[in-house]
Amino acid sequence: EDVVVAMVAAMANCCSHAAVYNVCTGMPTSINTLVEVLERIIGRKAFVQNDPRRPGDIARSCGDPSRMTRDLGVSARTPIEVGLTHLVEWQRRLASAA
Repeated sequence: EDVVVAMVAAMANCCSHAAVYNVCTGMPTSINTLVEVLERIIGRKAFVQNDPRRPGDIARSCGDPSRMTRDLGVSARTPIEVGLTHLVEWQRRLASAA
């Protein structure tokens, strides 16, 4: 939903240059949290193997939505669990239609 809102706002505010926007809440989410949420949604435990970090691995990453909010007047509001639930349901519908 947030991506559609951002795209519509971007089209309504179209100008001569193309800007790149992070469609995100700005709230960090760990890989472990993503796994836990997906396990709840899918109803299965994931096999997780925590290996030592490799050189060049990113320790932390979090998107900054301020440009989107400033330029387009929109902000992402969908909680991660809701967004992932919609994604899994959509993937299941696609798989059952194939």
